[in-house]
Amino acid sequence: EALPDASDLNAEKKYSQFPQHMATVVVNEALVLDGATRYPMLAVFGLNPGLIRTGIRANVVGTGLFAKMVEGCIGCLNVSAEDYAKTICPVLLAPGLDHESGFHFSQSGKPVKPSANLTPEAVNKLVTAAEELVATHTSYQ
Repeated sequence: EALPDASDLNAEKKYSQFPQHMATVVVNEALVLDGATRYPMLAVFGLNPGLIRTGIRANVVGTGLFAKMVEGCIGCLNVSAEDYAKTICPVLLAPGLDHESGFHFSQSGKPVKPSANLTPEAVNKLVTAAEELVATHTSYQ
């Protein structure tokens, strides 16, 4: 699995839906790993629910019959957002996590191992790029 181009996290040079989605997933994972290291007094976790029927794909499939069919299939094959919440909330509030940090939870609430290519150097590079991107696109007035 290749790391996203840290110089183009906002996909201003080249945009393609699925690669950009995967770049977002990888950067989110890097942010969780960085947060766990940077803030050891906090328990930092990420969520990796997989496909869930939410309507978020409307920008790709629209809102018509095709979109309803896509979301219907996703709903039949995967858990609902409500069921995911029922699974993940008790996991996130479990007392056993008090001294744990830095990983994601899957659709079933199981911990997901970090991506092998997210070395400390790669995490630092991606998080630094994300911070710079936010700084250049944020104005406080």
